[in-house]
Amino acid sequence: MSKYNPEASLRDQNNVAGYERAQALVEVLKACGNDLTRANAMKKATSLDMELPMLRPGIRVKTTPADYQPIEQLFLIQFDGKGWRPVGAISSE
Repeated sequence: MSKYNPEASLRDQNNVAGYERAQALVEVLKACGNDLTRANAMKKATSLDMELPMLRPGIRVKTTPADYQPIEQLFLIQFDGKGWRPVGAISSE
């Protein structure tokens, strides 16, 4: 961030979201190989199942041809006066 976008806030969630989307796109393009057609890109983009380094471990990016929503898990955190602590396990409901 400091090299390519020094005016941006490290606490701005939009920067993280953009980086995560770029990481997912890189994986889609790698999966396409030399077949960079729209049809193949959509096929690969609608069959994702991976973890991204900036997401909490265990949160998966998953898509199917019938479900384009990539993240359907969540976890709760609570501030304990000193820092943020997880509350319970990752939920898919």
